Amino acid sequence: MSMTAQKAPDLASEQRADQRLKLRLEGKLFLPAEETAFDCIILDLS
Repeated sequence: MSMTAQKAPDLASEQRADQRLKLRLEGKLFLPAEETAFDCIILDLS
């Protein structure tokens, strides 16, 4: 099984008080109903 996520488009009028930080978090995505886990990387957490 292959899973692909799409990045949300950047908003032209973003109203954040602070700047975004680039990060890379590696982990696992668990699907309990299917009793499976996938390696994943979080690149944008907001």
